[in-house]
Amino acid sequence: MVVQTLSEVLALVGPSRAQRIQVRNGRFELDVTLRPEPGGNPAAAETGTSADSAKTDSSADAAPVDCPAPDTIPVTAPAIGVFHRCPAPGKPPFVEVGDRAAAGDELGLVEAMKVFTPVVADRAGTVSAIHVADRQLVEYGQPLVDLLPDPADEPPTGRRTA
Repeated sequence: MVVQTLSEVLALVGPSRAQRIQVRNGRFELDVTLRPEPGGNPAAAETGTSADSAKTDSSADAAPVDCPAPDTIPVTAPAIGVFHRCPAPGKPPFVEVGDRAAAGDELGLVEAMKVFTPVVADRAGTVSAIHVADRQLVEYGQPLVDLLPDPADEPPTGRRTA
């Protein structure tokens, strides 16, 4: 029940707005702290306590949708969780924009309930965009990294040349 309620709250506020989520199970209580809107007052982060006061207008809190370039391949989140760009605190990120990744290379990690799931390139390419910050909450299927595929790694089109 708590997981379902937490999923509903994240759907309402948008995962990129949730800065801190605290859940207590005795007489269920939920505390959500939101990041301020871009361009807004950073000191004006909202806090809701209990499931009733955590409800917000979902249209006002919708996260912006990134539109990848038509020639790039998005690498998406394998699960809901926290995206880690670095393998460990103090270590450099797995990849930066402009880096080349081979098929199977780790591009990041998604942590959910202390389980780390690798975000893996399914084909070789050059990192053209990174859509989320380190330690940002992400949704399943959310684009994390865009790859510009290597021409040699393109799937065949079925056309024959003579």
